[in-house]
Amino acid sequence: MEESNGDAFTAHAENPLPPNPEGEARRYWVYAPGVNSSWWEEVYAEGTMRLPCGKTGSIAGKSIEEIIALLKGKWISDKPRDVMICMYDLANNVRPGDIIYVRYGSKKILGRGVVTGAYTFDDNPDSPYISEGSKDAAHDMRHCRTVQWTHKVEWDYIEPTDKQTGKPIKLKKQFLQKVTETDHLPILRSLFGEEPDYNPQDQGETTMTADYDINTILYGPPGTGKTYATILYAVGIIEGKSLEQIKAETATDGGYAEAAKRFRDYKEKGQVQFTTFHQSYCYEEFIEGIRPDVSCQEGAVRYELRDGLFKAFCKKAQSAVPESGADGSAESAAPPPYVFIIDEINRGNISDIFGELITLIESTKRLGKDEEQTCILPYSREAFGVPKNVYLIGTMNTADRSIMRIDTALRRRFTFKEMLTDYSLLDFTVAGIHIGSLVSTINARIEALYDREHTIGHSFFLGDCKRRRTLPALGKVFADNIIPLLQEYFFEDYMKIWQVLGGAFVEELPDVPGLESPDDRVRGRIDLSGKDKKETYLAIQRGAYGYDEEDEDEDEDGAADDEDEA
Repeated sequence: MEESNGDAFTAHAENPLPPNPEGEARRYWVYAPGVNSSWWEEVYAEGTMRLPCGKTGSIAGKSIEEIIALLKGKWISDKPRDVMICMYDLANNVRPGDIIYVRYGSKKILGRGVVTGAYTFDDNPDSPYISEGSKDAAHDMRHCRTVQWTHKVEWDYIEPTDKQTGKPIKLKKQFLQKVTETDHLPILRSLFGEEPDYNPQDQGETTMTADYDINTILYGPPGTGKTYATILYAVGIIEGKSLEQIKAETATDGGYAEAAKRFRDYKEKGQVQFTTFHQSYCYEEFIEGIRPDVSCQEGAVRYELRDGLFKAFCKKAQSAVPESGADGSAESAAPPPYVFIIDEINRGNISDIFGELITLIESTKRLGKDEEQTCILPYSREAFGVPKNVYLIGTMNTADRSIMRIDTALRRRFTFKEMLTDYSLLDFTVAGIHIGSLVSTINARIEALYDREHTIGHSFFLGDCKRRRTLPALGKVFADNIIPLLQEYFFEDYMKIWQVLGGAFVEELPDVPGLESPDDRVRGRIDLSGKDKKETYLAIQRGAYGYDEEDEDEDEDGAADDEDEA
């Protein structure tokens, strides 16, 4: 980045934007969706407004100085200060209810809308808004807010005239510009006429769910905190808080325990339901079915129709949806959200469990939506639909071989969010052994020998191992969790286990006399005798597969070379 760019950053840091004034009901903005408004069709169809330079990552809660640091080196422009101001405005000064006017250059107006949601960051790795290479930063449109677009037009724009100078007041060539009654706002208002109404209470469904999709599956290797995360998702959805806010709350001492308590409270109130799929889980348990009445007298058999777990939950959620008045409008605020969590969703037979409801769970087919759908259930013969305030959250263990059977219909109706090992949570040491480096080494080897879906998650090390930070606690994690997983992954192929852990945990056994091992397989057994020794874990980090304690005594240079090589 050129020196002048750095000066521009510094200048703005010394004169930061003023805070939001209290009591201001609505603001007005002129917005360009990308360079030459090239993303207008996409954001209009999606119902969002987006800004570029997504390579900075999320800027939620970031100060001016933090955005400066994130932006440096990631924006190819001679005006980084303008980009920084736009990003800060989008995250902090644009608010639900604000009016957005879309421009093309300074001579055309393309549309108008009203902001309905909080700032979010699009971290979907498959997002069409993600670009490759630093030179494409201008097209990396991942900073966004939800917008209800009211107009899509192509009108010529005649710029207002400055009364003092008589010269036209030009629209700035930046992605986001606030306009007021003293410049462009009167003319923009006159173009579109009456402004859309906005009542924050009526926008509960939109603002509350800005960070959450109606159907979400959290997937990843064992121990990456998928079930743990469902609690954060549920609390965030119900309380109308972003996932980042909830994570910030749980990062404090006792924060997760408090969030878990709120989760249990919501569960007791019936606003959250939790279940786990398995191979025997069926439609009758999930939707409805005929079941025997076990309370009958001895010798008598009586069957009754019973609602399944999901159907009963949907009925409860639907009862919380306000009915429409005589004029067709809702008589009260938006309905409270209900969250249904399905752990190990890939272990069930999806087509058998969901049946005809696989269509009804789509966001556009929910009750109250324009394309709402109901179906006649086979047992009760009653019409049934899924309420719009029911959120489905599933978890999926990618190491489970049943993931290969996951229903294609389910894939199309859920948003998939990958959860991998978070090494930042493992930034601590046990007896001088850095746990993050240790796990990273193991995972790199597993990924090379198998795949990324079978790596080791961080949660195995966040219990007693992190609290006590002793070698026996670390050894227990390996003995009880890590080694059994590796034995399952590699079907007790000790050659591969030895390649992951080296000689630290695997003892090679000689061939049986007169019988050679097929396929170059190594006969071996797990040796836990060194699980409480520091050298055991240093050997793994060091990458010395055939580690021998005597190797350390050969010479200091050799030991140093080993460390450099690792």
